[in-house]
Amino acid sequence: MEESAPYSVRLEADKALHLVKQGSSLLLLDLPPSLSFGIDLQMFVVGTMFRGVKMVPPGPHFIYYSVMSRSGDAAPVTGFFITGTQSKVIVMRWDSQQEIFVKLTDPAEEERYAYAVRNLEFDKNLAPYDLHHFRRWEELSNYVTPAVIKRHEPRDGVISVVAEAELVEQHPQTAAERMMVEQIIKGKETYGFRNKEGGEGSTQDRSRCRYTRLPRLLKRSGAEAKDLTSLNLDKSIALEKALKESYDGSEELLLGELQFAYIAFLMGQSLEGFSQWKSIVSLMFGCQEAPLRTRTRLFVKFLEVLYHQMRQGLKNNKSDVALDDSSWFSADNFFRLLSKDFLLMLKTTQPVDGELLMQARRLKHLLESRLGWDLDNEISDANVDDDEYAPVVVMDV
Repeated sequence: MEESAPYSVRLEADKALHLVKQGSSLLLLDLPPSLSFGIDLQMFVVGTMFRGVKMVPPGPHFIYYSVMSRSGDAAPVTGFFITGTQSKVIVMRWDSQQEIFVKLTDPAEEERYAYAVRNLEFDKNLAPYDLHHFRRWEELSNYVTPAVIKRHEPRDGVISVVAEAELVEQHPQTAAERMMVEQIIKGKETYGFRNKEGGEGSTQDRSRCRYTRLPRLLKRSGAEAKDLTSLNLDKSIALEKALKESYDGSEELLLGELQFAYIAFLMGQSLEGFSQWKSIVSLMFGCQEAPLRTRTRLFVKFLEVLYHQMRQGLKNNKSDVALDDSSWFSADNFFRLLSKDFLLMLKTTQPVDGELLMQARRLKHLLESRLGWDLDNEISDANVDDDEYAPVVVMDV
């Protein structure tokens, strides 16, 4: 018994060393003071010794950070995706002019740093990735493949809400979105948004995520208004059109974009990410034929993805909601209305796939327990907070 403790300690040490050597590492050079740094669901307090993260598991990861000004104001969050592979070392340096992390331009210098990391020369400067959070992160990112990242990340790889300023200033919609616009404007005035060429517009173009343009109104030549209305009330055809024309028929690419947009919003504070997430959720919740007959497996996966997103974004008390502000509790919240109608359809339709019904009940229980909703006893109301997501009625002209 007396020898078991040293053996246990040695076993843990051996396991940790194995993870250090087999996992990925992110080495950050020339870090500025007062930096807030995060990877996936973990945040680090950056001290003078901090130089990055080690023991990063294989797969996609989201890095996000913010710097503090001398007056104590936090800059808008900036983020980017990386893909971890066995023993991979990613080396980046802080660019004080652009106020972002950039890759090294000298391959020889990069290899020298990577060699030093593999030989544990920076071991004491690299914080270990907390594997206790990894399972929850996998649930949020299991469809985010390198192909998904390549499809949707900005051309320069940097996701910043400041790059969305011109877009969101034109039509902020909800109270939460208006608050984010104010943050964007303040951050833009405080920090600017510069690039090496000094041009602002070109940087914004390179730093905008490339999301899929989803169909909003289906048209059919020669169809009468009532037929077009019926066509657009059930968005199953629109979903099929999107899958065929925009996702190469791949359901996983659609789910990957849903997760990509959610992560960009929740961790990267991207308003454009929230808008795309909202568009995909609205398209899916607007389907009737697809979940019941033609795309049942897709909707099982969709509800599972949505459940994990809601569980992460909605905390156990109303004073700590990550996804949005108090509008999540309002009667005309788009998600409340669309999810209620979708869940009611599944409840009142027979027969329904058992796994689909199980995922629907699990999501319903989460929403009711976390948000205090009573989805069974609410009266259906089409007054969605944004007409863009209301039922489509086509008028004769």
